[in-house]
Amino acid sequence: YLHVMLITAVIGLTAGFIGKKYRDWALIALLILYAVINSYRPVFLRVTILSILMIFWKRRYGYAVFSDMMSLTIMIIGFSNPLILFDGGFVISVCASALIRYFYKPVYGMLSGNAYVRNGLTMGLIFTIGTLPLGAYFFGGVSLYSVIATIIFIPPVLGIILSFPIVFVLTSIFGCAPLASGFMTVMTYIIMYVPRLMDKLISSYIILPRPSLVFIAAYALAVAAAGFYMHKKKKYFSYALFVSAALFSSVIASQIMRLNTVEVTFVNVGQGDGAIIDVPYRGSILIDGGGGSEYSTYNIGEKVFVPYLETQGIVKIEAAFVSHYHKDHIEGIIATIENLRVRNVFMPDVMPENKYRKAIEEAAAANNTKIYYISEDTRVLFDNGLTVSITVPTAKTALISDDENDTSLLYNVEYGEFSCLFTGDMSSFAERNLAAENKAFDCDVLKVAHHGSDTSTSTEWLEAVSPEYAVISVGENNAYDLPDEDVLERLDGIRVLRTDKNGDIKITADMRGIKRVDSYRR
Repeated sequence: YLHVMLITAVIGLTAGFIGKKYRDWALIALLILYAVINSYRPVFLRVTILSILMIFWKRRYGYAVFSDMMSLTIMIIGFSNPLILFDGGFVISVCASALIRYFYKPVYGMLSGNAYVRNGLTMGLIFTIGTLPLGAYFFGGVSLYSVIATIIFIPPVLGIILSFPIVFVLTSIFGCAPLASGFMTVMTYIIMYVPRLMDKLISSYIILPRPSLVFIAAYALAVAAAGFYMHKKKKYFSYALFVSAALFSSVIASQIMRLNTVEVTFVNVGQGDGAIIDVPYRGSILIDGGGGSEYSTYNIGEKVFVPYLETQGIVKIEAAFVSHYHKDHIEGIIATIENLRVRNVFMPDVMPENKYRKAIEEAAAANNTKIYYISEDTRVLFDNGLTVSITVPTAKTALISDDENDTSLLYNVEYGEFSCLFTGDMSSFAERNLAAENKAFDCDVLKVAHHGSDTSTSTEWLEAVSPEYAVISVGENNAYDLPDEDVLERLDGIRVLRTDKNGDIKITADMRGIKRVDSYRR
């Protein structure tokens, strides 16, 4: 809105002494200059280039076809900087422009009432409905109040644009313009305050899982079919509807195949641990949540772990399990409790004065999350079919070891015959003590302790748990030079997956065992 205000104000101020013959060329020069200054803003760059082409074409040839100008704009931007074509705001703005151009008249005609309200509702509905899957794909959700925001924003923006020349002239002559500038201040305050107010309303932003490209294509064809129907193009309507239905059928079929499976995702949180165990449509749990180094101010939980959960549409978590109270495991759990809905949290009943334990307790109290302090071996059963067996450190480990890593709880997650073992940062000493007391679980997947450090993952431990896969959650080019070569040698013969090399690691299993393993670089 500030860009529009500035450009319109300059045009208004110069319109009196620039002749009509040269006004378009002056406007084009102004737009080019402003585009160069703001070239880092993809959406503004698209609007500017499109405006320039429309003005030039109408000036030169007497007409300008919007679709041709839009295509030429995308080509120019693509040649100048191809990366802009992948910018979420740019993609959505292009699609929104095309949708409004095509749907405005039929949608406006379907509404009734005040012309201004009809116009705002038309624009808002077209944008919100038409770009719904793109909003979910790029930004993880949609705003419910964007339609209302459009109607609210237009009057103050027009007020600013109309009053700007008055403020400019009065300030130039008298040095101030109290009434006019006060009016502009109020209008600007409305523009700035309304989004903050809307953000506090119930369900102001609906978090949606990132849709597949097939779903986006199916949705786009369904929207196109609606457009053909409104414009009475029955043949094209039938074609678009048929292909859209076929694509939606494939999406539904792929989702049906996910039923009665469990997906264990080791999120690439850098030098830390963070995992999600999701039973599609039946609930999710977390095992640790990653975090930055002790001296880092970059919050891995807020910047990486929570956004990942949101992109997957996981906003309600049945339980979060904490291995021990180190920042690189716990920061994401704290952020998740604060930003999403976590029903329960399970954590070690040790170190009551630890600052991260206190942070969890404060977040849980503020967000109605129930805490379970684990001081003895415990078995947790969930309605979705998951079972989590929690094993506390042995009495020998607790008595002799003064290493905080050895306060780590052992979590064995089971789904039918499939099992995944999470070891926190426990040392070889703690591992051997568990094995000696027959508290080591056979598993399909082992989360390697302490990011592949040589202090853990002993030969005795590996023989006791006998995993098919070993996952090392470790930061790329980390300062500790992990995983250790000796650990990798001990893991010889086991399929090793690493977040520093593979990215996010997803293991899909059913009641009988592992079905597939995927990895994703973000």
